[in-house]
Amino acid sequence: MELNELLNGKKNCECGKDHVSTVKKIVIKDNALPDIPGVLTDLGMTGNLHLIADKNTYMIAGNTVEKLLDKSDKVSKTIFEDEHLITDMNAVDRALKELNEGTNAIIAVGSGTINDISRYVSYKSGIPYIIVATAPSMDGFASPVSPMMVDGFKVTYDAVPPVAIIGDLEILAAAPYNMILAGFGDIAGKYTGLADWNLGHLLTGEYYCPYIESLVRKSLEICVSTIDGLIIRDKKAIESLMHALVISGIAMLFAGNSRPASGAEHRLAHLWEMFFLEKGLHDTIPLHGENVGIASIIISEYYNRLPALLSDNLYDKGKRKNISEIESEIMRVYGKLGKSVMEENF
Repeated sequence: MELNELLNGKKNCECGKDHVSTVKKIVIKDNALPDIPGVLTDLGMTGNLHLIADKNTYMIAGNTVEKLLDKSDKVSKTIFEDEHLITDMNAVDRALKELNEGTNAIIAVGSGTINDISRYVSYKSGIPYIIVATAPSMDGFASPVSPMMVDGFKVTYDAVPPVAIIGDLEILAAAPYNMILAGFGDIAGKYTGLADWNLGHLLTGEYYCPYIESLVRKSLEICVSTIDGLIIRDKKAIESLMHALVISGIAMLFAGNSRPASGAEHRLAHLWEMFFLEKGLHDTIPLHGENVGIASIIISEYYNRLPALLSDNLYDKGKRKNISEIESEIMRVYGKLGKSVMEENF
């Protein structure tokens, strides 16, 4: 699939909506970083620029990007020194405060956390941004939402996608191996995510689009085909994985939310992430995509149990929990987060 053709969107879709992409350019190739000044020029995003990275992504690629941009643009920057950076309002507020007046564009250098922070900073400031990916670790590169930690609870906020996505295969293939696995896990979660979306549509009439679903299934096919190559960090496999991750993100962009690519497996992954943070285990928390991959196996087993549950008269009143029992269980599992969970899901 030619990614830049996908950015043309689709009008008069059978779902009744026009699908429009605000991502204008995707560059995933060897030696992609030198293309960045030209991409910014083509997009009319030159002049005063602000670079956002953490200490690791700055060392991996941010320093090189800054030097490339310094030749023709004025560059300010926010570099997070946190050992275990999380996406929260503190990080967003810091980046917003460090934006210079008259900044024309934000250059985010990183992957999941940096992208989520930069996306929300872009949304709040009205300044467009591009993402320079440093790892194929998640499918949110083109997503229109930012998951944020608020009072220990993971909340998804409306945001804006980047105007361009840049991926240098040399850098992506050299990413820590658990980040490559996380990208694969995030896509593997689409098996259960799509099942949930279909189920929601059948049971409640929730919005559903066959075209968008076909894009997510395409990302699954591409991702599964990369398994052998990913094991040995083959660049072609890394490129295919990045394509799968970007396609999944564009599917979310077309839908206007994360529903086509996020189901119960993501809820379970978020729960684990919240538990780690609540217990102060920041240094041992698995990556989001790792959690999603494991959670998709668990949710798949629940789907496989459904026929037996249904044949066992699941809906007999004697076997159903009442609301007070469900609320008690939620409070027991989620603790101080229980009320927020019930408010969001009731």
